[in-house]
Amino acid sequence: MRFIEVNEGLRLRFPGQSRDFSAGFEMGAIAALMSFEPREFTRVIATANLAQAREISERLNFRMIVGAETGVEVTVCFSRQTKPTLRVVARG
Repeated sequence: MRFIEVNEGLRLRFPGQSRDFSAGFEMGAIAALMSFEPREFTRVIATANLAQAREISERLNFRMIVGAETGVEVTVCFSRQTKPTLRVVARG
């Protein structure tokens, strides 16, 4: 059983719950954070959840950068993808 990062500095464990429950909770927490549309946030997630985290981030217009991995967990940074703003520039 591992701790799941809910928010910066807040990690919880769910005794007696399955891995599927933990994975679902972890992905739900990430999707909820993305719905607030922050510019960037970092989470420690289970390595087994990388593919699902990547799918969620792509669909919600976030870029996912995978960092340090411990084998069971990995640090992931999510950043909002922004479209460049185009401006009309007059020739002078």
